[in-house]
Amino acid sequence: MNSDSIHMTKDALEVKDELVNFSEITANSQLISYNQIIGGGTSNHIYELCFENPSIKFIQKVFADYVDNSDTELEYSNHKILFENNINVPQPYFIKLTPNTRNRSYFVMEKVDGPRLVDVKEAYPELYEQLIRKLMQELYKIHTLDPKLFPKILLPNIQENPFAPIDRKLEICQIYVENCPEELKELIPVHEWLEKNKINYPCEKLVVVHGDYHSFNILVTDDKDFKILDWNALGISDFRMDVAYTATPESYTSKTQSSEDRMKRANQIVGVYEEISKNKVEGLPYFMILSSTFNLIRLYSMINNTNITGENEETENFFRSVSDYFLFLRYLVKENCNIELHQIKEFFE
Repeated sequence: MNSDSIHMTKDALEVKDELVNFSEITANSQLISYNQIIGGGTSNHIYELCFENPSIKFIQKVFADYVDNSDTELEYSNHKILFENNINVPQPYFIKLTPNTRNRSYFVMEKVDGPRLVDVKEAYPELYEQLIRKLMQELYKIHTLDPKLFPKILLPNIQENPFAPIDRKLEICQIYVENCPEELKELIPVHEWLEKNKINYPCEKLVVVHGDYHSFNILVTDDKDFKILDWNALGISDFRMDVAYTATPESYTSKTQSSEDRMKRANQIVGVYEEISKNKVEGLPYFMILSSTFNLIRLYSMINNTNITGENEETENFFRSVSDYFLFLRYLVKENCNIELHQIKEFFE
C-alpha cells in the first residue's frame, strides 16, 4: 500500500469512527468506497463515503487550509439550524475541526442521490415546471425564518439606512472597480447607475436569504422533491435580492429563446413568488442587475485579468457553458441602464 492509500485510509477511518460515535452507523459497517466527487469549489472539496450493513452514503465537505475553524463552525451551525427548522437541506451529522487527519476542518452530511434541477430542466421540462412552484414556496419559507435564529450573521441597520442591503452589494462592486479601473471600466457606469437609482428601493423588512438560489444548487430526489445545497452566501437582506437572483438564471428555457421572452419568463417566476408570499417584488430589473454584479466582475476578471477574482480554466469553461446567462445580463443592462457591455458579446462570440 503506497503512502497516498494509507493517508486516504486514515481520513476515511476517522470519518467512520465519528459516524460510529454518533450512532449513524455500527462499528461493523463496511466502508466500500471513499472518493472525491465533482463539486465544491476553490474553498472546499467534496468526498463521498459509501458503506454496507446498512447500505448508506455520506458527504464529507473538506475546507481549504486557509479557512478558519470558526468559518467552518458558522457554516455547519447555519446548516444545522436550517435542517432543524424543516428547510429542505441534506441532514448534517457532525463537524470535525483541526487538528484532524487532513489538517483541514470539515463536516459530514447526508448524501442525496439525484440529478441537479438544471439537468431536470433539459430532460424533463414538465417536471421542472412543477418543481418551480415548489422552489418558490421553499424560498418564501426561507424568507419567513426568524433572523434571530442566526445570531452570528450581521444585520444591516435599515432603521438608520433603509438602503443598507443595497449598499453592501455596491460596496463590494466599488472596491473592485476602484482597484481595477481599466479591466472593469465597462462596469463603472453600471455601478453608477445602481448607486443613482437605489433611492427608489428602500428595504422595509430584513429576511433570511439563501444568496445563491438557483437550479445548479438544487438536487431533485426520487420522490420528486428536492434538497438545497451551497449555503455559503446565507445572509440577512432584502427578499427582492433573493427573488431577482433566482429569476435571472431560471428565466432560461431554450437556446432559441429571445431576451424579451426571458424577461417575460422572469416576471412569471416572480409572479409565482408574489402569489405565494402576498408580497410585491418592486424593481425587478434593478435587483436582477444588482444581485448579479459580482458575477459580472468575475466574468470581466476572466476576460481581462484572471487574478482579480482568481478565475481559471475550470471557471472559464463554466462561464462559457452558461453564456446565455451573461448575454441576458448584457441585455438587462442595455435595456435598463442604456449601457453597452461590448466585452461580453465579444467574449462569447
